[in-house]
Amino acid sequence: MVTLIHIIVEGGGETKYLSTALRSAFNEFFARAKLNGRIQIIKGGSRLQTYKKFSNSIASNTLGETSILLVDSEDPVPPAFFDKPWEYLHHRDQWSRPAHVSDDQAHLMTQCMESWFLADKEYLAKFFGNGFKINELPATVPIEDALKQDILKGLDKAARETTKKEYSKGKHSFAILKGLDPIKVQQQSPWACRLFKTLDNFFGTDSPRPCKELRDAE
Repeated sequence: MVTLIHIIVEGGGETKYLSTALRSAFNEFFARAKLNGRIQIIKGGSRLQTYKKFSNSIASNTLGETSILLVDSEDPVPPAFFDKPWEYLHHRDQWSRPAHVSDDQAHLMTQCMESWFLADKEYLAKFFGNGFKINELPATVPIEDALKQDILKGLDKAARETTKKEYSKGKHSFAILKGLDPIKVQQQSPWACRLFKTLDNFFGTDSPRPCKELRDAE
């Protein structure tokens, strides 16, 4: 029985403020997703640093603990790698799966954390306020097919006529994540659905989580 899950999340920058903001945002997001169990969010930093922290975390886990790697896919994930995140990460980043680690311990934000924002455009409009242009955002369906560069450019263009003037990855990203509707995210992001269901399974939560499966996205 798993009693504590360490989730090592890519990002968080080099400042204490961003580290705190990342942990707070993901804790709130998972709580809103009704993930009932003890989760410790760990700032990963750079992509490679995140992988190394995950490997170290695995080596130091005690009885009842497990660790999960959560990183951007950065690129589209071919169907051949659905449910096979370690094969994808080896193919793209040349990362080796640590010993005794399962596919359930690697998860992808496809293609980046901001992809999840596209699932709740209403909240984005509320967050940025007057002048936010939703039609500047990618209308790609499913949201995981939207390219990372298109999402970031779209957010920036959509925010130009608001009081915030731009989309800032550090300044705005974690604040948005805090208020995002996780139900909308799980319904539109099969990889997010996979993450939520994995956490439910680790904690022995026997409750339905209706959302699109990876196999349904092919």
